[in-house]
Amino acid sequence: MIFYYSILNAFLFFVNNGYFNKSGSEIDVFSYWEFLFYSASTITTLGYSEIKPTNIWSQIISLTELYMGMFIVIFVFGNFISLYMNKLLNEE
Repeated sequence: MIFYYSILNAFLFFVNNGYFNKSGSEIDVFSYWEFLFYSASTITTLGYSEIKPTNIWSQIISLTELYMGMFIVIFVFGNFISLYMNKLLNEE
């Protein structure tokens, strides 16, 4: 999923250069690896803020990526807790 969003973000950047802004830089030149890092930090909810979405479409994509990351974490932990509780109840 991280790769999908990084490709989507890179596509948005190459379509229109104004979708993202690199903090502390006058020139906004990005590589695919920077978008991969941005997607990984967004989906894991770290958000280092090196790259900021500046257009409504890039902000919407970033928000959906953030919510998908939170959903995955909640789903995985929910399944682990469910398996653990089923194991505890079956032992009694």
